[in-house]
Parts: sequence; structure tokens; C-alpha cells
Amino acid sequence: MFTDIAGYTALMQEDEARARRNRDRHRTVVERQVDRHGGRVHQYYGDGTLSLFDSAIEAAASAVAIQRELSQAQVPVRIGIHTGDVVYDEEGVFGDGVNVASRIQGLGTPGSVLVSAKVHDELKNQPQLRCVSLGTFELKNVRQPIEVFAMDAEGLTLPAPDTLEAPRREMRRSVAVLPFTNMSADPENEYFSDGITEELINLLTRVNGLQVTARTSTFAFKNRQDDVRQIARQLGVQTVLEGSVRKYGQRIRVTAQLIDASNGYHLFSQTYDRRLADMFELQDEIAGAIMAAVQDRLGAEPAASLATQRSDTRAHALYLRGIHEFHRWTPESARSAIGIFEQATAIDPAYARAWAALAEAHAYLAYMGQADYAPAWRAAEQAALRALELDPLLGEAHLSLGLIKLFYYWDFDDAYNRVQKALSRNPGLAAAHHAFGVYLSIIGEPERALEELEAASRLDPLSLPHMMSLCWAFLDANRAQDALGAANRMLAQDPMFRAAYEGKGIALFALGRSEEALAVLHRVVDITGDAYKGLSPRGYILARTGRTDEARRILQMIQERERRHPELSLQIDYAILYGALGEVDRALEFLEEAARRRLGDVLFLVNSRIWLDLQHEPAFWTFLDRHGLSRIARARPAAAQ
Repeated sequence: MFTDIAGYTALMQEDEARARRNRDRHRTVVERQVDRHGGRVHQYYGDGTLSLFDSAIEAAASAVAIQRELSQAQVPVRIGIHTGDVVYDEEGVFGDGVNVASRIQGLGTPGSVLVSAKVHDELKNQPQLRCVSLGTFELKNVRQPIEVFAMDAEGLTLPAPDTLEAPRREMRRSVAVLPFTNMSADPENEYFSDGITEELINLLTRVNGLQVTARTSTFAFKNRQDDVRQIARQLGVQTVLEGSVRKYGQRIRVTAQLIDASNGYHLFSQTYDRRLADMFELQDEIAGAIMAAVQDRLGAEPAASLATQRSDTRAHALYLRGIHEFHRWTPESARSAIGIFEQATAIDPAYARAWAALAEAHAYLAYMGQADYAPAWRAAEQAALRALELDPLLGEAHLSLGLIKLFYYWDFDDAYNRVQKALSRNPGLAAAHHAFGVYLSIIGEPERALEELEAASRLDPLSLPHMMSLCWAFLDANRAQDALGAANRMLAQDPMFRAAYEGKGIALFALGRSEEALAVLHRVVDITGDAYKGLSPRGYILARTGRTDEARRILQMIQERERRHPELSLQIDYAILYGALGEVDRALEFLEEAARRRLGDVLFLVNSRIWLDLQHEPAFWTFLDRHGLSRIARARPAAAQ
């Protein structure tokens, strides 16, 4: 246990007598309380002490007593405790345990007692010595990141995590739920095993402090035989849940194993035989078993009940089939899923999860421009409102409604509130962090957006859409080199991912490498076999580099594409290209049409540092004022006033 007086050196310069009185009082109290709790003060050094104990519990109790007594005497002290090997020789005491304790104490604020995760493990059954996790930190001269806890007792100061001056590491209390294997005789039951996997993921995202890898990333390992420890390293998790499902008649058998990725050992392994009607209880039971297995290191209680909403078993089976279909992520599969979700809600009109899934599928088609825009958003809204009427705490429904408020109604306040409700209900939901990051990008806060989008990517490290949003956020934050790195990571994962080429091309252009950028953007044509794909970023770069004749040929191709596909909304493409050509009036004409149609992509142009160079044009600000968008725009340049 290390103690020291905060601000002692400065006090010595201001009032030496008072500083010495504080030091003497500090030593007297430390000596008395350390002795009372079976420890010994091993070393004094200036304004600090090093004490050794045979018991972490007694060391913590001593620290609490020291702080209570010294706070009354107005002596500002910081205390840090760790347990580990201690080495003695003629030069003193040292060792990794001593070094860690010293570094932890140095993180603290006056009146606090900070302890390592190893000490917290010793205190977990001592209710009078309660601890709160502050996060995981990189400490100087300490090989591995250390999770730091603050003791939370009367008379002690509880530091805010962001007041600790050390590089943070994200908490590593984490689990990835791999796709459960379908062991049924009928391969059509694949949807059922996938559905159970997804339900477990959804349940666990409700737990504060637990990092749960999202479905997109875990399902990348479906039907593969990779070593669990390699999967864990790729996903950045501590534990992995795997299992199998056998459905026969009206019964199911589920096996589940939770594996410690550091050594491959099972934390638990269980087989469950249940009636099909007991599916909801089974899901809750498995989720509870996972929670019990990691609770020792979790340090937080679930943010909400882990209980699954009950439903008619036929409706639930349809819901699982619809989720399986929707997650093929094609417009055709989304339309098919909508039909299945509608069947589920017809059988059980009170099944909130099915209504929320129906809202998500409609919103997906609207956002991707694969349905009549306004009717699709309104259908999504009706389904989301019905879900919330049935379950006001359903995070997925709040999230869908937040996206509707953002992209269709441009209601930024309600969008923010809805996304925050989704995060409070499901703090580990990658989609909610992603949505919040997109919202922050739109309102012109790129650094905060990066924090949320990086959190989404940690929770869903193999999600290409999440990484794509991160790439654009890097560009908005003037971090083109980081954007290029994100684009290259996407292409390493999927060389056919068209959007990554567009992001890479714009990043190269921002770095002054225009010819490379154009070559990369032309790869969109190569991989799609369609000369009319990826036109606007190519035309933008050609126009911005003075190659206006070539840019106008691109403009003609956009016009031809519109003739071939009148169902497409290409107003943003026109606005981008006319803006790059300096034809402000024409650009604003198309922006007006896009705003009239309530196209959500208009929002991304308000604060973009990439596409439009219109911020210095008064007419652009008139457009923003007219549509209520100037309130989210960055400061208006003097030239535009």
C-alpha cells in the first residue's frame, strides 16, 4: 500500500510549516492504522509511505480508516493498493507488485483509495469494502494494462474515470457468442439455431460493462473450424460461447460451453433438454449462466432485466426465421423478412420484438433507397411505435425510431433522445453506438463521432458498414491518413466491397494523390462490371483538379443512369458534381429537390469537409436556414454572412 500527500511540493513553497504539519499528521495516522490492521510501514519517502500487509482485506480496511481520519484533518492523501511478489535486498524493497501499487496510487485524486483487479478479487465478498471499476489503464513501466477500481465507502472520494491521468484501455470483460451449430436432422432448422444465437447476443448487450461482439462479426465464423483462441484474438474478447441446437418434435436440446480464451479452459459446460414451449426460459437460463461465470470480474450489475419477452411459440419461430432472412442483408431478403415478421405479428399482435424487427427491415429499405422513400419510413415508424407501446423499454425499437427521426423527420433532438434510450437499455449494442456516431458526424462533432464509431467497431470488429462510417468520420476530422488505413483494412477483409474503394479514393485525394485516387475509384467499375457505378466521387475529383471536360462527361453519365433507372434518387450525385464544378445555383437546385423528398443524405452534406465547397456561399446558408439545418452546422464563415 502506497500513500502520498497530494500537492505537497507546492505547499512546501507556499507554507512550509503547514506542509510539515500535514506530513507529520499523515505519518502518525498511517502508522497507527497500519499497525491496527496487522501491517507494517516499511519505508518513508518525503511525503509518502510504503506499507506491507499479509492480507489485502486488512490493507483495504486500513486505507479506508486512514482516509476518513485524514480527510477530517484536511490532509489530502492518495492511496493505492496492489497484491503481488515483493523482493527485499540491502537497497530496499522492489518488484512488480510494488511498482504496480505505486503507479495505481499515482493515478488517484485526494481522498481516494484505488486498488488493482487482483485486490478487488480479494474484496468482492466484503460488502463494507465495495469497489467500482474505473476502467483499464496503461501504466508506466507495467507490461500489461491494469484494471483499476476505486473503493466506494463513506468518507472517501470516488474519482471520475476521466480525471485519471493515464492512457485508457477499453475494459476487457468481454464475450463473443459464436453461431450455435444446427444438429437437427432437418437443415431447414438452421434459422432456429441462428435465432437462439442472436437472442443470447441481444440479452447480453443489456449488461453494463460487458463487451459483447455483435452478430455481424461472430457470424463471420459460421461453419468454420477456427481455433477458439484465434477467434477470440481476432474479435478482441476474453471469453467465447459456443454450442449446438437439436430440435426434434416439440423438444429441443441445447449444449453450451463458455471458454476462457487465454487458456482454452471451459468456464462452464452444460446441456439443456427442454420443451419447445420453454424456449424463453432456456435463453434466460443460458444468459444467466454466462453472467454468473464472468461476474467475478464484471464489477457491474445488469442495466436491465435479462428476461426475454414471452410470445406465442409459433410467432417466435416466425420471428427467428425472419431474423435469419433479414440478416442476409440484401433488399430481396429484407422484403422477404417483412412478410415473415408480418405473419408473426398477425399471430401474436402483442409481440414487441417482432414489431421492432419489422421497423428495422422497413427502415433498412428506406435508407438504402430500395423502396418508395416516404411510405417505407412511415411503415417503419408505425411498427416502431407499436413495439414501444407494447414494451416502452425495448432498446431496438427506440433505435429504429431514432433513425427515423433523424433521417426522415430531421428532428435532431428527438433522434438524440431515442438513441440515448437505446444505449441506456442496451449499453453493449454496437448498432446503437454506430447510430450515435453517425448522429454526431451529422451535427458536426467529428471527434466525439470517432469515439462512438470506434466503440461500435470494437463491438463489431468485422462489420464493414461500421468501418466505412469510421472511414468517413476520419475524413471529416481531417485525418485522411487514418481514413486511408480504415479503407485498406476493409479491402483486406473484402476486396469486393465497393464502398471501401470510394472511401480510399477520397482519402487519397485528401492526401494530394489525385491520380492514385482516380485509379482506385475506377476499381468500382471493375468489380461491378457497371460503368455507371461510383460516378460522383470520380467526377468530384476530376472537377476539383481542373479536368472539367472529363467531369462533364461524368455528369452526362449520371443523366444517362437516371434515364435508365428513373426509380433512383440521384439528386445528391448531381449536387456533389455541380458543387465541385463551381455551379452553385445548379447544386442548390438539386439540394432543394433532395430536401423536398426528405432524402437523409442531405444531412451528411451540412458539415462535410469532403464533398461540397459551398460553406462560403450565402445561398448555401439560406438553404440551410430554410430547412432548419443551420442549427447543426459549424460556425458560418464571414464570407457567407
